[in-house]
Amino acid sequence: MIRSATLIAFTSAMMQASPAQASEATELLGLWEQVATNAGACETCTIDFRAAGSGLSVTANNGWVATLSSSGEPDTFGAGRWENRGAAWVSGKAFSVRFHRVGNRLEMTMTIDTGSEPKPVVRGVYKRTWQGM
Repeated sequence: MIRSATLIAFTSAMMQASPAQASEATELLGLWEQVATNAGACETCTIDFRAAGSGLSVTANNGWVATLSSSGEPDTFGAGRWENRGAAWVSGKAFSVRFHRVGNRLEMTMTIDTGSEPKPVVRGVYKRTWQGM
């Protein structure tokens, strides 16, 4: 029920976007689980896309959040920040992020602003979580 209400609100907000952009963004809504990354295996890592104003927000269960404001099939772009988590090298760092749909997979490229060059890039691949009955 909540997912349906979120979908309706998001679809309404996306009416100003092109039909392709609205469709792509709507298809991202919900929970995705990580299946590969260059940042170390994480069998429990997930990301959750939600409607947020005229765009999307994405929240990761490992401590980051981003606002996605630019969508163009099959890519969606935005920016975010890692939570402050003590001594972790990403703690409190800002980043830019791109999500790219390839079939039923979602590829993420996150460029982290550490204040020096070259900026580290974290890559991840996600798939839909199983919503079994």
